[in-house]
Amino acid sequence: MSPHTATTAAAVHPLLADRWSPRSFDAAHTLGDEELATLLEAARWAPSAYNAQPWRFLVGRRGDTTYLRILDALVPFNREWARTGSLLVAAVAEERVENGVLQHGPAYDTGLSVAQLVL
Repeated sequence: MSPHTATTAAAVHPLLADRWSPRSFDAAHTLGDEELATLLEAARWAPSAYNAQPWRFLVGRRGDTTYLRILDALVPFNREWARTGSLLVAAVAEERVENGVLQHGPAYDTGLSVAQLVL
């Protein structure tokens, strides 16, 4: 049992009960390419309407332009603790298919992919 295990009203899978949202990160840690690929692969396998996979992830590594732009988009409170993370990831949902027609539930599907990435 993790020191961060949640007290739940009903039994839930340990991946859920042990999930933890830190507000500080080790500024010396660097997430490797293989670890990042694993996170994105988990997100890729999320279900989506019509298997459209309408999500895209913007990944910034500490100090690069994408990282700084994602960091700048955060509210000041979140910016303060997120600035030491090894990387920052922004999820975006594609609302329309190539011919301009609205997709079915892209925000919902993107949320599912983010949940799988987090877990």
